[in-house]
Order: sequence, then structure tokens, then C-alpha cells
Amino acid sequence: MGLFNEIILFSLNQASRVVKALVPALLVNGCIGYILAHTIAPAYAVVGLVVGAATFMLLSSRDVVQAIRSSDYVYYLGGY
Repeated sequence: MGLFNEIILFSLNQASRVVKALVPALLVNGCIGYILAHTIAPAYAVVGLVVGAATFMLLSSRDVVQAIRSSDYVYYLGGY
């Protein structure tokens, strides 16, 4: 879902929104994955990947909804 949102934002020339959603997701991924991998077991780094992916999905979904609600998107769909 996050990649689909990314494609939508890139097609609307909103690359800055993708980066703004990707940076916090990478930080969450790194922090949670690092902490769990070093405190419990290395296999628990996967939890950081999943939480980071969910963070990216939620943040990018919010940005897609904001982009679709703008009037520029309506003009883009209408071909004007």
C-alpha cells in the first residue's frame, strides 16, 4: 500500500511528500530494529521493518488523501 501511495504521489509531482514520509519511517525502522536486535535477538529486527513499513504506509496515505482533496488533482484528472 505504501508503494502504491508513492507511485500516486510521484505521478502528481509530489516527490517532497514521499521523502517527508520516508524519513520518519526509516528512523522508526532503524531505531526499533536496532534496539530489538541488540536486546532480544537479531531475528527481531524484522519487527522494526514491519513497524517502519506501517509508518510509511500511514504517512503516505495521509499525503495521498490531502493531494486528492486539492483542486489541482481535479484539474489533473480533467486534463486541463
